Amino acid sequence: MRISIKELTTDIKWRVSIGLSQKQFLKLLDLFKEEYINIYGGRLEDRNKKNLSVKNILIIEKE
Repeated sequence: MRISIKELTTDIKWRVSIGLSQKQFLKLLDLFKEEYINIYGGRLEDRNKKNLSVKNILIIEKE
């Protein structure tokens, strides 16, 4: 069953769907974000932008 965060409008719905309150989930999400940055050196969007610019440089150098 697919559910959107927008559908989780009450604390009961949060607890039923993921076993955590919204406050607990958001705290856990912050911890995951911090650890992701520690492991991978940045946000995914930033890494993708960096990778694209490196790929563009490599393509230009080959030509």
